[in-house]
Order: sequence, then structure tokens, then C-alpha cells
Amino acid sequence: MLIIVGVATAVLAAGGAWLVALLVADRLFQGAAVAVRTVAAYCLVYWGYAWLFEALALTGVFRLSVVIPIVVVGPVAVIWFWRGSAGETLGRIRTELREEARELAGDLCRHRWVAVGLGLIGVHVVLRMARTLATPSFGWDDFTYHLYRAGRWVQNAGIELESAPDAWTYYEFFPWGGDLVWAWALVWRTGDGLIPVGAIGIWLGVLLAGYAVARQLGQDRSTALIVAAAIAVLPSQISQMSTAYVDNAVLMLVLAASLFLLVMLDEGSNGAAALLLGISCGSGLLVKMSFLPLVAVALAIVIWFEDRRRRFAELLAFLAGMAVVLPNLLLNWIQRGSPLYPFEFVGSLPYNKQ
Repeated sequence: MLIIVGVATAVLAAGGAWLVALLVADRLFQGAAVAVRTVAAYCLVYWGYAWLFEALALTGVFRLSVVIPIVVVGPVAVIWFWRGSAGETLGRIRTELREEARELAGDLCRHRWVAVGLGLIGVHVVLRMARTLATPSFGWDDFTYHLYRAGRWVQNAGIELESAPDAWTYYEFFPWGGDLVWAWALVWRTGDGLIPVGAIGIWLGVLLAGYAVARQLGQDRSTALIVAAAIAVLPSQISQMSTAYVDNAVLMLVLAASLFLLVMLDEGSNGAAALLLGISCGSGLLVKMSFLPLVAVALAIVIWFEDRRRRFAELLAFLAGMAVVLPNLLLNWIQRGSPLYPFEFVGSLPYNKQ
């Protein structure tokens, strides 16, 4: 019975956060394609839950009695505050999504062999999802640190450094942005039952972001779906649906960052796109340090835009989105003397090698 209540509460919290994120994304990207706004909502949910995890875990209060009032009551309060326009906005978004799906179905009907191929892929994906939901996560790194870290955060009600030997001396300083997803799945005290739900949700984010990027590049709907499927069903990606690895989260955020970079390049001055670009890059860097090159490219492009206009609104928006990674970098800097620990940067450059 407690498991059922926990799952229901988690679904309610996630649904509320998703609706609020859709409302915010719609206000930020008025007139933008519905795929862009939906990806923006995905990123806002990820970013919001990352900030909340950091606030609760670093203060030692990441426990159910604190989480429930915030993530369940909070979204309900926001929707109530916007009750005058929320119903109309969500109804319009639902209509736009139905229209997008209808147009996509029409495109596929005109390309029957493409539809057959995508249908077969869809059957495979559904079977993969069913197996993911029915079996525990069996990835090697799930047991060595991904799920172990998330479980210890829940047990300790926060992030605590532990006196463990060998690899754990640096495992606990890995970026926590990917594993916080599993911490949120475990905090409801439902065992590991919500882990595959989180993994499937992130994989769907990869599919959606891939579709939105292709559409932003001017592809028709059926071609965009082919592109998205080609990315999402790569063996390296779809296999991770059955694990608690973080690579799909990185890919989703890479695609999201690429999308908002394209929006900025297409539309010029766009504070909302700069903010979501910063959110994507900050969240990505919070998941893996390998996101640094994309962060550097994005920052350079934003600065280039700002230098041409002699304005700094977009740069400030980008940095505001990026700020989510600061607590992780500061903790590593304070505890180990380097914000990028355990990864070398300066010491790995050729002129520093002995």
C-alpha cells in the first residue's frame, strides 16, 4: 500500500512540475513551434529539480517530509495562481500538439514504406520499454556508483562525504547532475520501481529534442522523426534505457543546447533562448564534465552576439541558466582544491607533462 501511495505521489509531483514548466515555456517562447516549447519545458523541469536537489541535499534535508510539501503543493499553488490563464494556455498547447501529430501522420501516410519502417522500430521500442519496466537495472556502473550514490543521498538525507577507500575517494566527487535523477526516483521510498520510469523519460527527451532540432533546421515532420529515431535508437542509447547510466541525459541536453543555439542564430536577439541555452549547458555540465567544449562554444557565440549589439541581457540570461552547476564546482573546489576534480585540465596540457 505504501508503494502505491509513493508512486501516486511521485506521479502527481512530476505531472504538476511538467504543467508548470509548459506554462513557463509558453510564456518565454510565444509564437515558437510547439516542439521548441516542449523541449524547453523538459529542460526547465530538469533544471528546477536539480536546483531543488542541491538546496535540500547540501543542507541535509533531502527527505520525504520536506520534499512532499515542496514538489506536490508548490506546483498546485503556481497553477492556482495562474488559474485565470492556465486552462486556456494548456488547452491551446494540447490543440497544437494534436495538430502536430495529425500533420505528422499525414506525412507518414504519403510515405508508406517509411511508416512501416518506423512502425517496426516503434514495436521494438515498446518491447524495450516493457522489459525495462519489468526488470531491475543491471548496469555495472549502476552498482559501483550511480545507484549507490543516489541511494546514499536518500539514506543520509543529503550529500555527505564518506570515509571509503580506493575508487570512492573520487567517485563521490563526480558531477551529480545525472545521478540526482535516480535520487529523486528513490526518495519516494518505493524501492527501485521508479528508476526505469526516469530512464524512459530521459530517453523520450532524446527523441523529442532530436525531432525539434531537425524541425528547426527546416526538415519536414516525417524526416525529423526519422532523424530523431536514428539518434534515439542507436544501440549505445536505447540499451541505456535499461540502466541508471547518465549518457542519455547528456545527449538530451546536447540536443537541447543545439536547439536553443539554432533559435538564437535564426532569430537574433532572444533572451529566452539564451536562458534555455544556459540551462541546457549548465545542466549538461552538471551531468558530465565532457560537456565543457559545448559550453565554451555556446559562451563564445553568446558573447559574439552581445559584442555586436553592445548589450548584455542575453549573456546574463545565459549565465543565470549556467549557475546550476556552481554548487557542485564549489564543493569540489573546497574539498579537493579544484572545481573539476577528479578530472585534470591544466595538468593534462602537453607543456605540463614531465
